[in-house]
Amino acid sequence: MSIKVGWIPSAESRDHPADRRRFGWFLRNINANVIVENAQKNCYYDVLYISISADLNYWSDTNNNLLLTNKNAWVVFDICDSLLKEPLYKSWLRPILRSLQGNSCTFKSYRSTIIRMIELSDSIVCGSLEQKKDLLEHNPNVHIVRDAFMQDFESSYGDEFIKDNNTVDLLWEGLANGNGKIFKTLSGILENTIQDFPKKKVVLHIVTDPTICKFSNYFCKDTYVYMQDMFNNNIEIQVHNWSAKILLQLSSIVDIALIPVPDDLVMKNKPENKLILYWFLKIPVICSKTEAYTRVMGDSDLLKFCPKEMDWGLLMKQLVFSNDERSCYLEKISNYIAMNYTEEIIMNAWKDVFKGSKLDGK
Repeated sequence: MSIKVGWIPSAESRDHPADRRRFGWFLRNINANVIVENAQKNCYYDVLYISISADLNYWSDTNNNLLLTNKNAWVVFDICDSLLKEPLYKSWLRPILRSLQGNSCTFKSYRSTIIRMIELSDSIVCGSLEQKKDLLEHNPNVHIVRDAFMQDFESSYGDEFIKDNNTVDLLWEGLANGNGKIFKTLSGILENTIQDFPKKKVVLHIVTDPTICKFSNYFCKDTYVYMQDMFNNNIEIQVHNWSAKILLQLSSIVDIALIPVPDDLVMKNKPENKLILYWFLKIPVICSKTEAYTRVMGDSDLLKFCPKEMDWGLLMKQLVFSNDERSCYLEKISNYIAMNYTEEIIMNAWKDVFKGSKLDGK
């Protein structure tokens, strides 16, 4: 007998990283007769999987959503961002922006809508120990599930890039929209980097979207132009359209990946996924001292690479000029990945999410 699954993904195509590396990965790796469709309102499903990108005003409204009213479906809510930490003014502004994107309109804060969705769900999926602690206040069945990066990089994409030994290659990857604070923080960190490497050319590779927008899809600008205005002219900026291929190719030449985190509660409470992605690609990372990054760096005996802003340049020089320092770093991250990020570990976490549902034991 088939199991009918309704899925509200981050993107209709289900090709968003949050779809591919999370629920999409689980569905591709289970042994069950499953029929999956992008969930439609007022349809029956055995399992309903709701991403943070869904129209939560509708899905958390038991007056309209019969699946929740009658509890016919096992409901899973994937909250991969720490939006419970969002400042109050943003939490009231967000429903307005989402209504402009086609979501139903509401006259309450987004935080209250998220809490309602958490309370109504059978299982909650999050990305870190820190997030789980907050979510347990609203639902006892919370599970930490790691992103499965493996499938993005399991194919060979041809020739690697050729490393120029006269160049220091730095890397940042991620979404462009909404990350203006991050780019400003990164610009401040790199302001004096050229002085740390007087005999080398410093290149910052930014793997992201071709355009950057201020509010949702409004007030957009070419990403390369935006970055040229943001960063010191002494640093060469190379903007690459995001793809697994370009990340894998860049991993053969990049000296260090950088993860600056501005003084923003939501950003400071993000899980460690970006750090682990770089480590999976065997790229040393220097990152800000958030709770998640501090925990993982500490567990890997690499805590000094969560520095104060003034120390980033010193650590970059160590990783560029000291082969012993770099080799030691790479060995430690290889051990951490092998101990914590295997497919078996990730699959067992997913199985726990669906205990009690029709997907239990599949």
